[in-house]
Amino acid sequence: MPPWANHTHELAASENFLFQPFHDDANIASDFSEGQSGFTFDAAEFPYLTAELGGGLQVTAHRRTYPYPEDIEAQTICMLGAGANLIGYYMYHGGVNPDGKYSTLQESKATGYANDLPVKSYDFQTCLRENGLPSESYYRLRKHHAFIKNTEELLAPAKVYLPDNISEPASAEDMETLRAAFRYNKTADCGFLFINNHQRKRKMTEKQITPEKPLQFTVTDVEGIQRQIIFDRIHVRTDAILVLPYNLPVIIRGEQFRLRKTNASYLGCFGGTYYFYTDEKPEDIYFEWSDGNDHAEVVRILTIHDAEHFCYAQEGADEKGKVSLLPDLHFAEAGKVRIADAGQAVESIWNVYGQTEPNVYELTLEYEYHPADALSGDVWLELDFGGDCARLYQDGKLLDDWFSNGELWRVALKRYGYPTKLTLELDPFKPDVYYDRRRSGRTVWQGETAAVKLTGTRFGRTHFGNRRIERGYRYERHDTGKTVKADHRLRHTDADRQYLQQVYNVADTVIVGRFLGESALAGVEARNADLFSAGTGQRHV
Repeated sequence: MPPWANHTHELAASENFLFQPFHDDANIASDFSEGQSGFTFDAAEFPYLTAELGGGLQVTAHRRTYPYPEDIEAQTICMLGAGANLIGYYMYHGGVNPDGKYSTLQESKATGYANDLPVKSYDFQTCLRENGLPSESYYRLRKHHAFIKNTEELLAPAKVYLPDNISEPASAEDMETLRAAFRYNKTADCGFLFINNHQRKRKMTEKQITPEKPLQFTVTDVEGIQRQIIFDRIHVRTDAILVLPYNLPVIIRGEQFRLRKTNASYLGCFGGTYYFYTDEKPEDIYFEWSDGNDHAEVVRILTIHDAEHFCYAQEGADEKGKVSLLPDLHFAEAGKVRIADAGQAVESIWNVYGQTEPNVYELTLEYEYHPADALSGDVWLELDFGGDCARLYQDGKLLDDWFSNGELWRVALKRYGYPTKLTLELDPFKPDVYYDRRRSGRTVWQGETAAVKLTGTRFGRTHFGNRRIERGYRYERHDTGKTVKADHRLRHTDADRQYLQQVYNVADTVIVGRFLGESALAGVEARNADLFSAGTGQRHV
């Protein structure tokens, strides 16, 4: 999904959505590659890591690409399923370019780069935006980060196998062939099945894995014997992304059992309880155990939404820990914006078409309150504008700018000291600019005027609801309306707020590093251990 292409038409389907062990992405740094391709080293001698997996996409003057959340999630799973043992992003947190001493610091053709970028904004449309707010991509990746951290000792040494009873996809444009990979840990005799049924800006067909049409892998076990592992009861919906355990070790009252198979994705074991997630109907969810019994007492099934908002905090090593959900964020009015056009008060700003000069407005911001019950107490200036580019100035100094991409532009005002007077410039739409989202659901681009607001965030009411499903498994779901037996309601104490602020992490620095722990290194060959241990640190789940 490279944003630096020099044309303005749709790209071909990307191979990042295929399972390709030890993937060499030719698009990484292609603007500086000078025609080089292929490996310059023996790939078998080094671990598979990702350094610039796209957490988003940067808009440019001529390409307004948009990274749909399912794109970000799917390519992450394709790398993980294909053997990557560290998931590194570029970018994971957007930012604002600082002022240069002698010039601006943005990338531009005039300074030798391939594209013209905004002067100040480096939002990258990524997981944590330049304004400090989490995007949908952030939530989608959270559940996989939790899974990685929780299963690292099983997953890190696991070898990759591709199906041996179905052909590989003919290309990234192949919407019919199942895309799957299996990572098998021969020492632990368990593994994880990864399935991706999403392709950016395409629609893949639904698939059924059945006893008549199973999915089969041939693996080599710890004794060097080849074995067949077969999956035969999985419904793969369009855009589905699945992480299914195989022969998972489960400890129940000190005794080990094995979860042979399930069609629910695995989140991890927290406080002795094993969490899974799926949006399948309760009656369609199944678990197969090694002893043939039903171990509902140690299993919890979440919806996909709840898995993406799942939190587990443990203060002491002997304590079971606390399970809660990140609350949904909602925006509320935080003040008034008065708009003047050439000294005359107006109710809204005009979309800019068919002219050469920008529209200029003077904004007066009247704060009614600074929200103190969510995130950082920030206030956002929210602009839903129609034009090519918008710029905000304070006393003649450029604070921020934004290339239109079909989204709302939310500018965090706390960092600027909650200004009360701003100047807004709107450039008219330009020809020969590619948009992923242009005129698709953004009504403001089709009308004449657009809104400017002051907003703040607040936490939605979030809690667990419980209901019984087939075989007695407890099904936990998020519900902002009526709740059945709501006995795990999340209460917003000061401690909760501080914890949630840390989890959302609206600070300027976000650590997205460590995958492998020291104990997991025992399963990796010695020649690779030094490479891994040099990069161990902490990561936020």
